Amino acid sequence: MKIRTIIPVFSLIAAMLLSFESFGQDPLDLKTRENARADSIRRIDQNLQNQQQSKDKYRMDNAKDASKETKAKAKEAKRVGRDATDASDQSKKALKQEKKAQRTRSKANQQAKKASDARDKSDNNN
Repeated sequence: MKIRTIIPVFSLIAAMLLSFESFGQDPLDLKTRENARADSIRRIDQNLQNQQQSKDKYRMDNAKDASKETKAKAKEAKRVGRDATDASDQSKKALKQEKKAQRTRSKANQQAKKASDARDKSDNNN
């Protein structure tokens, strides 16, 4: 008979001890832990978003700087191209002027030779 009474008593005590822990926890304490966990996850997500935004801003700034540098290089190349074109045009003009001057000198030499020949002939006739 003692065993029959002892087993249910121990079972009842064990059940009370196991249920005491779950009933013994304060529901506000559980809610606070859940809220803290949720806040922690939100903070981590927010930090990750902030880091991503910082990276995106850094990359965008680098892209803008690269674009500015490229535009400046293109502008410089355009200027150099214009200067080269201007120099080429001046060189062509100088070449034309030199050819014209050579033709003029050649004609002047021919006229001088004709004049000299004519003077020589005139001197010989006298």
